[in-house]
Amino acid sequence: MDLAIHTQGLRREFGTFVAVDGIDLEVPRGSLYGFLGPNGAGKSTTIKCLTGLLGPTAGTMEILGLDPIKDPVAVKRQVGVVPEDLALFEQLTAAETLAFVGQVHGLPAATIRARSAQILAVMDLTGASGQLVADYSH
Repeated sequence: MDLAIHTQGLRREFGTFVAVDGIDLEVPRGSLYGFLGPNGAGKSTTIKCLTGLLGPTAGTMEILGLDPIKDPVAVKRQVGVVPEDLALFEQLTAAETLAFVGQVHGLPAATIRARSAQILAVMDLTGASGQLVADYSH
């Protein structure tokens, strides 16, 4: 199976507090996967580890076959994360945000337009693409 995400024993501690406790995860490429749980369950910490923003205390992980610790730049070229507390994007519309991210990744304008339309349709936001991101529900 071709995996987008693979972790074994992923663990993250902050002093004596264990935020993520030994996650074994396999997410196939092309699938949608969500983290659900109460506040403090380790969802954001796990995502930060997977994207190379935070190092794990123990365990291994791969994103699209890449190690986010050994090759964080390569992983960041392949994934996109918009943290919920990042104010930069709040003054952009959904269309502007997608165009910005596409430009950062060096995509041609035609590809950005096509992929943006696909993403907006999947997220049922086509009619709200001109709305400021700050006005969307989290």
